[in-house]
Order: sequence, then structure tokens, then C-alpha cells
Amino acid sequence: MVVFTIWVGIQVFASLKLLWSESKTHLSTLILLSFTLILLSFTFFVLLQFSIIAYLLGKDITPVPCYSLVY
Repeated sequence: MVVFTIWVGIQVFASLKLLWSESKTHLSTLILLSFTLILLSFTFFVLLQFSIIAYLLGKDITPVPCYSLVY
């Protein structure tokens, strides 16, 4: 699984590099990268909140997925 993830990452990076180099697709690649960064940072901060609640505050977070519809 790790090898597959590394392979997919290399393929995606090479494709994005090719798209970025062409002036015709430069703007759409920038929008795609911006959206991906926003989505990854949102996911990271949600997981960080859950971790802080569970480990630093010592709360039980088993019912938390029931309330994830807020996000």
C-alpha cells in the first residue's frame, strides 16, 4: 500500500508539473492546487480538533462522528 501511494504521488506530481508548464492549463492547475490545499488543510484541522479533544482534554469522542454533519 505504501509503495502504491508513493507511485501514485509520483505520477500525480509529474502530471501536475506538465500541466503547470503549459500556459493554456496554468490557471486551471493553480485553481486545482488551491482547492486541494484548502481541502487538505480543512481535513487536517478537523482531525487536529478531534485529537485535542480526545487526548489533551481526555474526553470520550465515540459519539463525535454522529455530529460531523456540521462540517
